[in-house]
Amino acid sequence: MLVLRRTKWIAIGPAAMIGLTVMALAQSMTPPVGYKVDATRLGPVDKKGLSPAVSRDGDHFAYARDLGQTTCVVVDGQAGTEYDGIGLGSLVLSSDGKHVAYEAVKDRKTFMVVDGQAGPPYDGIGSPPVFSLDGKRIAYMAGLGAKQFVVVDGREGPRYDGIGANSLLFSPDGRRVAYNAQTGEKWSVVVDGRTGQAYDGTGGGAIFSPDSRRVAYAAFNAGKWLVVVDGQVSPELDEIGKGDLSFSPDSTRIAYAARRGKKWRKL
Repeated sequence: MLVLRRTKWIAIGPAAMIGLTVMALAQSMTPPVGYKVDATRLGPVDKKGLSPAVSRDGDHFAYARDLGQTTCVVVDGQAGTEYDGIGLGSLVLSSDGKHVAYEAVKDRKTFMVVDGQAGPPYDGIGSPPVFSLDGKRIAYMAGLGAKQFVVVDGREGPRYDGIGANSLLFSPDGRRVAYNAQTGEKWSVVVDGRTGQAYDGTGGGAIFSPDSRRVAYAAFNAGKWLVVVDGQVSPELDEIGKGDLSFSPDSTRIAYAARRGKKWRKL
């Protein structure tokens, strides 16, 4: 499983300037009946160091701008603080576009910038950061020395040997956080700062129920797969469908595809 690593930086240097056009549909496509293509020219951006981000509602746009010796992030046309570099792929906007976060480096120090405020320096930061759905909370992976951890709203969590890439997740209501963590050769799912049972490996990360009260994930030991729901472990399975775990809309049931022997079943 991939774990935290140092981020590559956007290259800074001479580059042709281009006008960025954000379009509802690609120009090469014929708009469906009842739709039209709207384009807004946002101004010049650096072709080599773009790293764009768009809010979920489509009303806000951010990108990294090359200033020669430094780089800054521009949000809705407003340029921010200049840094030596911006983490490639780290720039993220909250769903409503009111909050922005990205990894930056200055004077050889790496840190997360949230709404223009630089956080503490670390040896490395996993990117991109993750906002809760309402945009009020933020979490990201960081490392000091040989240890890695998750920072939630500025507070550092327990230290581990590794944090599972892309496993960091807020619950729908934004109150809970889950991620995969490694201790030695074993992996666990951490929910709300509490480390769960250790396994040989965990699947692609936990999922929360729609009401945010329940949590489930896949794990494996000695070649056999298991499904863990609210801490309760299923019977051993030969295989589980990748990314197949899902809660019912009312959060009372969970479904997934599983194989025992040669037969696949929906459980």
